[in-house]
Amino acid sequence: MAKIDLAIVAIMKNEAPYVKEWVDYHMLVGVHKFFIYDNESEDNLKEVLQPYINNGVVEYTFFPGKEQQMPAYNDCLQKHREDIEWLAVIDADEFIVPVKEKTLQQVLKNYKEYPGLGINWVMYDSNGHIKKPSGGVLENYTRCRRGFREQKHTHIKSIIQPSKVSIIPSPHYALFLNNEKSVDENKKTILGVGNELAFTEKASVEKIRINHYWSKSYEETLAKIARGRGASVNKRKLEDCEYLYNIKDYTYDYNMYKYVIRLHGHFMRENLRYLYYKLAAFFCDRKKSNAYKLVSKSQYFDEAWYLKAYPEVKKEKERPVEHYLQKGYLLGYNPSKRFDGSKYLEYYQDVKKAKMNPLIHYLEYGKKEGRKIFPVEKLSK
Repeated sequence: MAKIDLAIVAIMKNEAPYVKEWVDYHMLVGVHKFFIYDNESEDNLKEVLQPYINNGVVEYTFFPGKEQQMPAYNDCLQKHREDIEWLAVIDADEFIVPVKEKTLQQVLKNYKEYPGLGINWVMYDSNGHIKKPSGGVLENYTRCRRGFREQKHTHIKSIIQPSKVSIIPSPHYALFLNNEKSVDENKKTILGVGNELAFTEKASVEKIRINHYWSKSYEETLAKIARGRGASVNKRKLEDCEYLYNIKDYTYDYNMYKYVIRLHGHFMRENLRYLYYKLAAFFCDRKKSNAYKLVSKSQYFDEAWYLKAYPEVKKEKERPVEHYLQKGYLLGYNPSKRFDGSKYLEYYQDVKKAKMNPLIHYLEYGKKEGRKIFPVEKLSK
């Protein structure tokens, strides 16, 4: 029986809304088999996967219990050690991208002499979405860390040759027989002991990368934190995750839009959207998000008042709404005399603890919840 040239193993919980896009995308770039372990999903994950299960693309395993991520990976390893040439160990929010080639196999053929390939992350955030938008991950989340090509000490995920693996002790790396080591895309050995093997000294994403859509919308970030972690019983805290769902120094990256066109099947429409986004990124590197529209159309943002109150905004030649969303609220600036953001945060400590933009919170949640707002009595910077 011929080996499967490339497969993915992943453990999932409540990933039904996006799993079809995730499977279809990876099939486009060459993945032929998916070993999916279902960790007590409460949504219709299996139902969505059923067509792929029926045609043999997905091998589905119900895998209940706590801290089951590593047991799931090693179960797959032991069952399929001799069946698979390359096995990618990733999560449902990660997309492996062959940057210059069409398929992952075209990339991996250059690493056959190595037991594993460590691939650096490119981290994407909420894109300014408060609530889950319609559509898929790849079209809705295009905002990532600006300096992702120059980052130091950056995480990896791995594609490994199972026949050369001793054990998978971490979501990020494997330990190999005969003390062999993984390499990065430049064939530089990834050295270290224990968790040091989960990082490279510097990011390198010119040949292959993993787009990591950890947070998605703010609403989904809250749900993800509540769901817990696959490798630990300890839950994350919202305040510790702000850097993941609200990246401060960001850029827009549309490298995945060619796949959006293929996955959606609306060639003309998606090509026009792609060209629009590319032009928008070229001219201002700031795509207007839902947050922009929400604030700019609200009665609580007064552009003339904002420019008068904070004259440096005009000198910096920034659009007032963009300045407020990106910098102003962090500096304690108010959007108009009708809304004092600092007082709102002091009165509602849950919003302050979450480090949310006070006006965004009020417009999305606070108004419906009957929360108070406070007028500006005097300006203070």
